[in-house]
Amino acid sequence: MKKPLYSHPCTWVFIDDHTRFLRALDATLPEHQPRKMFDKPREALDFLKGCQLANFLKPTSSYEDEELVLQLDLGRITSRLTDANRFAEVSVVVCDYAMPGMNGLELLEQIPDRAIKRILLTGVADCMTSASMGQI
Repeated sequence: MKKPLYSHPCTWVFIDDHTRFLRALDATLPEHQPRKMFDKPREALDFLKGCQLANFLKPTSSYEDEELVLQLDLGRITSRLTDANRFAEVSVVVCDYAMPGMNGLELLEQIPDRAIKRILLTGVADCMTSASMGQI
């Protein structure tokens, strides 16, 4: 597979209690895409609690036209250019819904960094029966 003309490498995290599914998914993703695979929700959550995306904006104490003014933190941006770990930042989490001990929604709600994008998947097509549909 060709590498894209432009890519901003970041790490994706995949969480599913089915190890075979994770291995199959891992085999289909491009080699240049950094990723971590977890088949245990608690281990994934422990890992994610230590992740935060870099924030290069800082609010100033002044307001112009009643809007908050943000400034780019150029010093922080410059220091990140030489940081080899910058591509290890997690920016996307893809999680299965039905897992033992903790469902995917509960897991995603516990990720502390609000900037990390979350995707919830399920293979359960019959989670709402016709009887429960009538109550909605």
